[in-house]
Amino acid sequence: MPPEKQPKRPPLDRLSIVAAARSMLDAIADEIDEPDDDLAPLDAVRAVAVTTRETFLRHPWAPSLWQSHIPGPARTNQMEYLLRTLACSGLSPELAHHGFHAVNNHVLGYTLQEQAMALDTIDVDDPEASARVYIDSLSPEIHPYTIAHVHQHLEGRTESSFELVLDLILDGLVRLDKTV
Repeated sequence: MPPEKQPKRPPLDRLSIVAAARSMLDAIADEIDEPDDDLAPLDAVRAVAVTTRETFLRHPWAPSLWQSHIPGPARTNQMEYLLRTLACSGLSPELAHHGFHAVNNHVLGYTLQEQAMALDTIDVDDPEASARVYIDSLSPEIHPYTIAHVHQHLEGRTESSFELVLDLILDGLVRLDKTV
């Protein structure tokens, strides 16, 4: 149908757009299951973080909007679960507070970095080709560690770095708080 014959639609107002985004983000939060009750508190926090990242990978548009909207009911329930679980872990209230933010920042930051790295490729169909072009642009005498690092990525030896850093965060909280 030609544009002049299409029915006129009123423009979406900002509040409608924000409400729709909030609703979609809440639907994403609904996909993040709480772990089994028999897990130790910090193991439960870890499980929620891993599940949240997996959910973000299924919905790549969500991480960039996650913190920019006031949480709806499902996101609020997820926050409450994490805050309660951290509080029940025996961490001091201050470290539980910092732990909540550290875990959330890690999930969001890691996921956003992964997404950005996937977009910054010369050949979107072959990201390895882009990495090889990058390696070829480096001097082995000046950047031997950077070249080795990129090779580790190409060889798939960095798959568990999300979990490694998550464990460092959780272990660090325990180390900082001698009351646990």
